[in-house]
Amino acid sequence: MTRLELLPTELLLNILVYLPVQTLAALRQTSQFWNEFFKANEQGIYHKAALLHNFVDAIGISLNDAKVRHRGIAMRDVITWKNYCRRCLQLHRNWLGHGYASIGAYTTTDFVHRIKVDEEVGILVTTNSFGGLTVSDANTDEVLWSLAESYVREYAHCEYEKGYLVFDRLEGTKEVWRLSVDAAQSPISTVWEGARPDEAQLSASKAAAARHATTTPRGHFTPWAILRPSEPTRAYHLVYPTLAVVGVNSVFLWDVPSATLVETIRDIQGLHGGDRPLGRINYVELNSRHVFLCGEHELRVFARGGGSLVLRVSSQQNPLTSTRVALGSPTVIRRDPSPIQPLTAHIIEQPITNFLDSMFLAVHVSPCGRELAAMLSDDRLLLIEDFERIVKGQASFEDVALEVKLSGVPQDGDGGWMPDVLSVYLALDHGRVGVVTTAGLYLITLDFTRSALPELPESSVPPSLGFIRGRSTLPPSVSFPNVAFSFVPFIGAPLGTSPGLLHDVSCLQMTESRLYMTWYDLDIACVDPSAPPMSLAEQFPNAWGGVSVDSASADLSEDADSSANVPNADDRPRWGDVSVPEGSGQWNAHPEEETGGSSGWGENSMPDTWLVGDADVVDHMEAAIITAGGSDYDEDMEDEAGSDDMSGEWEWEQPDDDGGSDFGDHDELNPRRIVVRVDCSPKTI
Repeated sequence: MTRLELLPTELLLNILVYLPVQTLAALRQTSQFWNEFFKANEQGIYHKAALLHNFVDAIGISLNDAKVRHRGIAMRDVITWKNYCRRCLQLHRNWLGHGYASIGAYTTTDFVHRIKVDEEVGILVTTNSFGGLTVSDANTDEVLWSLAESYVREYAHCEYEKGYLVFDRLEGTKEVWRLSVDAAQSPISTVWEGARPDEAQLSASKAAAARHATTTPRGHFTPWAILRPSEPTRAYHLVYPTLAVVGVNSVFLWDVPSATLVETIRDIQGLHGGDRPLGRINYVELNSRHVFLCGEHELRVFARGGGSLVLRVSSQQNPLTSTRVALGSPTVIRRDPSPIQPLTAHIIEQPITNFLDSMFLAVHVSPCGRELAAMLSDDRLLLIEDFERIVKGQASFEDVALEVKLSGVPQDGDGGWMPDVLSVYLALDHGRVGVVTTAGLYLITLDFTRSALPELPESSVPPSLGFIRGRSTLPPSVSFPNVAFSFVPFIGAPLGTSPGLLHDVSCLQMTESRLYMTWYDLDIACVDPSAPPMSLAEQFPNAWGGVSVDSASADLSEDADSSANVPNADDRPRWGDVSVPEGSGQWNAHPEEETGGSSGWGENSMPDTWLVGDADVVDHMEAAIITAGGSDYDEDMEDEAGSDDMSGEWEWEQPDDDGGSDFGDHDELNPRRIVVRVDCSPKTI
């Protein structure tokens, strides 16, 4: 017996508080003493481990309360703290590309434009390129409720959170609908009288009720309000309970439940001491303290409760930040069980040369403000931790922001890089960022040490993890030094199709355990919750060479046989029938944010930059407007074809009305745009 084993039980328990679950699992196997000690004290040990891994916020949280926080993850069979920790750790491993994930699709609705997901209620809300709005069952893909194509305009943007649905009319007014089951418990008399539903809404509601009289009330909506901005509007975004609507020179903030205008931030286009206005608005974001605007020339942050400008960042500044990293090659090419692959990243000293006049296209911030991600049009991403330290003057933007070149840059003179990779869509949720570019779909874990590997030094991090090489040399002020990168190669260029398809991704949403995006129906299997789970080897038998990783194993160490060769172009991954993992029929949980991005295959090999060959980006109906200023893809843009008041810099191109694209033979590619889901839900125990 060792000296450690002679210590009192209370002291041993206090020591184990500092050990991650990977170490606990190894310690238990070292001797009979430790095995018996764990048997006697398992609940207390793993309850403390859940706190160390940030799986709970406080030690006083009960197991039942902790399980309720993860409504999108199957927790019904979790009855011990050990199983809870294992399930949560498996989820983080899956996102990092060290576990299990699956790809499925919803095919009920064709030519999807926007997506909103409520996993707690179990519904998927979509608008259509040809008009209309559809609510589907997220488990069965069954249509539950809909509004007619003749009622909801083509390419309508929509917002949804906490049971409230918002979409726009051609003249710029915003319709608010509410889940019928919620509306029945809260009388519409709480809505301001001047914003009550009009006759058009009431008539559309009656028609929808008649059309779906045979379906259950779940997923049905009731007219709630109509909001009328006093200016022509460009973008809007709902962060419950506030809807931010951007006008020509103002931001209007509505309280959605009461339909009352609570604040107007004016002069958003003013110079404010600079030499350029904000310019064309690409996106609006908000939290409880600030409103964020992505403009043609700047990113601006205004304070709520007064409207003062507290931060401005010019997209033309070069260098933009002091710390820059670029993504490189995959860490280990693996086949089973995940379609998500980790990517290496390296620090680059030289400023990133911009071949396009870049602009900020989108920004997302967590409700607490701890995490901020801003996407520029030229394939760059800015990550900022605790951005308010910049606002308070505690640090400079240049020193705090981490700049990421997603498609990579040449390192040590190795080849060139493609300057025409464009950013498409951005999402942020639960400490993860998703980015779609014309080169691929990227998944970013902002701090892999927070939950997966608490406080690990770089020397102890498995080399197969997609972290920044040399991260210990990063400045102490820089954001997210423990960021980890991965990507989904199967969404890059399946079936040999043009990577320009990614340019047509019109929406990306993330939840705690899943990613949803619009994508073309290229023989992807429909969602089938009753089907047995399939490994990636079964789904894509010739996709990858490499090693298997057991998603249920306790450690994150690299497999001994991990030196897999990259397959040639003839063995590139193909779409196959993909089923939902067992137990994932229990959909619940967190409303969405935007996110995306990864890469695909090149012409004959897989280069380190992971760029896909054809640079001719498709000029599809809602693809980005390619100008000298870059890709003006507006996630939140309304495309108000009926706004005659817009003039000068406030005009923008309208989408094509015929729903066509420049792919060539539509029948050959079967270009139905559907909803594709990347599912990282942990397997049941």
